[in-house]
Amino acid sequence: MPVRLGDIELTSVQDVRADDTRTLVELRVPGQAGSVFQDLGRAPASVVLAGLLVGEGAADTLERLRAAYQKAKALAFASDIAIGTELTEVVIADLVVRQESGYRDRYRYTLKIREHIEPPEDAAANQAAIDDAVAAEAAAWTDNNAAASDALALTHAHEDHSG
Repeated sequence: MPVRLGDIELTSVQDVRADDTRTLVELRVPGQAGSVFQDLGRAPASVVLAGLLVGEGAADTLERLRAAYQKAKALAFASDIAIGTELTEVVIADLVVRQESGYRDRYRYTLKIREHIEPPEDAAANQAAIDDAVAAEAAAWTDNNAAASDALALTHAHEDHSG
């Protein structure tokens, strides 16, 4: 089962476990026996992959996995594994590696990847943009009104001198 995490290809994946959960909050109702549950949506999916890295390129692949884990950046995910989740971007959440004694360039790994979901936009940043637009519009309106007031004052002054 080949799996690709960014530019890292894992060709000897031996075990795959997927975990999908919902975030439920239990709200107790005072004076009543039951509870109300509020569904806050689906949590990011997690997948645990276990397999082998063998051969001359195993140490290099292992170092690239460690670097990707340490950076904690989103990686493109591609696989033909049918696990019931549609992952496109993931972050490596956990990485466990064991070198098998007696074998050179043979490593067993277990890694947990989590679905990467872009965080929502910052409401304060959106409000700041709106505030800046309103301030610019108010300044333009003030400038236009001052110019109109000056023009009216000149017109009245001209009428007063000519009449």
